[in-house]
Amino acid sequence: MKKFGYFIHPIDARELRKFTNPFTALFGIFRKKESRFAIYQIKNLPSKGSQSIEGFFIALPEMFQLSPNRETLIMERVMDAVEAAKKLGADILGLGGFAGPLCDKGYTAFKRSEIPLTSGSAYTAWSIFEAIYRITKAKNIDLAKQSIAIISATSAIGSLCARKLSGFCAKIILCSSDKAKLPHLQEEIAHLGSAELVVEKNPDNAASAADIVIWIDKNLVHFKALNLTVKTGLVKLPRSLKSGLSLFPAKGIISASLAETILLTLEGKLTNYSFGDNVNPDKMTEIADIAAKYGFEVWLPEAPLF
Repeated sequence: MKKFGYFIHPIDARELRKFTNPFTALFGIFRKKESRFAIYQIKNLPSKGSQSIEGFFIALPEMFQLSPNRETLIMERVMDAVEAAKKLGADILGLGGFAGPLCDKGYTAFKRSEIPLTSGSAYTAWSIFEAIYRITKAKNIDLAKQSIAIISATSAIGSLCARKLSGFCAKIILCSSDKAKLPHLQEEIAHLGSAELVVEKNPDNAASAADIVIWIDKNLVHFKALNLTVKTGLVKLPRSLKSGLSLFPAKGIISASLAETILLTLEGKLTNYSFGDNVNPDKMTEIADIAAKYGFEVWLPEAPLF
């Protein structure tokens, strides 16, 4: 039976219980150096067209106390989680929270991991693209005439969105705190679509100049014409899996990062997937196709599929 691991860092004990109430405590606390992981097991998750799989949530509640800027220390904690996942027999490890962006940066330590890793960037980026496509279609907005600002455009998720959207809209405004990377990103995606590409270093200016604003770090998309802001990065589970996973705003809704980890396990695609800051944009379409195969769908109540 294939097994996945997923690394989380709940903000406190109450948040930990929200994650773990549906699960079976495997052996409570796993100690590794300074890390104290609470490990929970999900048994026999069935899915359409696939054998059952199992999963482990590897939780490090203390990590919320660490600033996201303490990358070296966070990376050490995550590598401890990688070792824990390996000992549990996980075939792949998804990295949530602070760990995902570090994975996207492709640190050398992660490259030495003995099990495949994914940050979930491909499916998260797809969820943003699909949100924009579905809402503009539902509200009779011509996407081809829209200008879109992407705040944090040089992140893995931001650059994936820019590449995908360049063939669908009129203008993309690229904005990032990592200003040195912006001209390179602009040059890299210039040949991918017909959208005009503009670099704007100030996020407020970028947002004010656009019809649609993607806030990558906040998982939000704002549609000015509709005065509507939607939450992205969430996925609705197929009915067969809902009873086993209920962690987010509504029953049967999980993060795109976790969904990508589960989908790769179901598909047996056990390799580094969303890894590094230059993820192949073809993976967005690939993971969306795998999701459709197993009955997963982007959760967007503002523009339901049915």
